[in-house]
Amino acid sequence: MKSTHSELATTELSVLRQLLVVLGAGFGVMLGCGPILFYSFGVMVRPITEATGWDRAHIASAGGMAAIVFGVMSPMIGALLDKIKPRRMALLGIPTFGIGLMLLGVLPQSSSTFVATMVVAAALSTLQLPHAYNYVIVGTFEKQRGLALGLVLSFAGIGIALAAPYAAYLIRTFDWRVAYMLMGVTVILIGLPNAFWLVRDPPARDPVAHTETGGHTLQQAMKDRRFWVLMTAFALIAAAVGAATVHLPVVLGDRGISGETAATVVSLVGIATIVSRVLFGFILDQANPVIVTSLVFLAPTVGLLLLSLNGEPALAFVAAVLIGIGLGVEVDAVSFLGARAFGLEHFGKIFGVLFLAICLGLGLGPVILAFVAREWGYSPALQLVSFMSFAASLLVLTLYSSFQASKHSSPGVSRLLPISRHLVRVSD
Repeated sequence: MKSTHSELATTELSVLRQLLVVLGAGFGVMLGCGPILFYSFGVMVRPITEATGWDRAHIASAGGMAAIVFGVMSPMIGALLDKIKPRRMALLGIPTFGIGLMLLGVLPQSSSTFVATMVVAAALSTLQLPHAYNYVIVGTFEKQRGLALGLVLSFAGIGIALAAPYAAYLIRTFDWRVAYMLMGVTVILIGLPNAFWLVRDPPARDPVAHTETGGHTLQQAMKDRRFWVLMTAFALIAAAVGAATVHLPVVLGDRGISGETAATVVSLVGIATIVSRVLFGFILDQANPVIVTSLVFLAPTVGLLLLSLNGEPALAFVAAVLIGIGLGVEVDAVSFLGARAFGLEHFGKIFGVLFLAICLGLGLGPVILAFVAREWGYSPALQLVSFMSFAASLLVLTLYSSFQASKHSSPGVSRLLPISRHLVRVSD
């Protein structure tokens, strides 16, 4: 009986440690450059142009430039991650990201210098890409990896849900410059204690017990068809959801919806992202991940079509939920599928290159939508990016035979709650 209680206590301690790992990585993702810098940018565009008179198209292009910087830097960040490990990267990334945000409030004196400062801020923020926190999860969890990824990356949805209203509040109370400076201070004040106390490097794995410890090198992965299918599909879905989130406040503003209401709609995207990521991660462990990913990519397809209808404002709320379901799932999926397909030994490098495709999509999607909208209007532009989302769904589906559920699914829900098995023993 003593041994049973000791085993239960050990299991509870293990679960507590896993919970702290998830919380540390989750708060890191919440304070990442995606939720704070990129996805809140749509709320900033109109106040900046109204206060300065700068060209809106030029200012809006800064968001795309930031995403391209994320993509260009991503492979280098991935390679660096394999050397310095996640905790040290977080401790370096939080202060540099905060400084980058503050520079956006101080330096710009024209639309051109704003775009240039955004590029600098994006470069300073790249250590806060999700690479380090994804590495923590895929290196720590194996049986419950999908659920753990879903929980951690759902914090990005929390960041999106909070960042847009927070930015809108700061702009309303002060101005856009002070808003950027205070957002930088907030990132540092919350992020550094989290990096010190909660973010931990994953444990060393036994290569015999853990078959994913080895795996492909980057060069070997690039010779695999799955690598290029994943890159293309995730670039397309990122382009679709990136275009939607950046332009959503602008589209709503052009339809007569107030800035505060538009910020609420953007927050709804974040809330939907939180729920969908947790459910998505849980189902990844239970079913064929290709089928799950393909189906989830259909949600923004429908959401973008609804947004293109230019109908009642209520449709925008429905569209926001559907877009939010697909938002960020590409990061969960590419981490899960990449680790399963190519192993963990060179995960940083491989994930860095795959994430490059996501960032290029995030960067080019808003630019494509802006160009088509300027020439033909927002409705055809939104229909075009909806088709991109649909094409991504079909591409992922072509990998079905490579990820059979029978080979890779989790042993079951009971392993998601290991304490329950010991409680049953005690009751017996």
